[in-house]
Amino acid sequence: MGNHALLSASSSRRWLNCPPSARLGENYEDKGSDFAAEGTDAHSLCEHKLKTALGIPSEDPTEDLTWYNEEMEECASGYAAYVLELLAEAKKVTTDPIVLIEQRLDYDRLHMDKKRIPVRKEHRGYAYLHP
Repeated sequence: MGNHALLSASSSRRWLNCPPSARLGENYEDKGSDFAAEGTDAHSLCEHKLKTALGIPSEDPTEDLTWYNEEMEECASGYAAYVLELLAEAKKVTTDPIVLIEQRLDYDRLHMDKKRIPVRKEHRGYAYLHP
């Protein structure tokens, strides 16, 4: 599965609805696709846009993005604006909201049964932002 986590956020719909599918996928080579490559480019651009909007130094990745286009630019800008709106709302209820950008989350040790198969659980009090 390459660099992908066993319980990745992007495949959570599948493994939450069919927990054994997380382990089954380990038996197959991750060949990637044009869709996955475009998604990776979009994540890079969203990360750059958000960091820039938050005043965090970031190098513009657009020259190196194979799938970059006007639509991706508009979506990434819209995403950054949306996160800034959420941040403004969060600041109304807390003085120190935290924005984590493109952080790897390790779900692998969470909510596993004795056979290391993910088990569906309810999460309360957490909001995950994912472009």
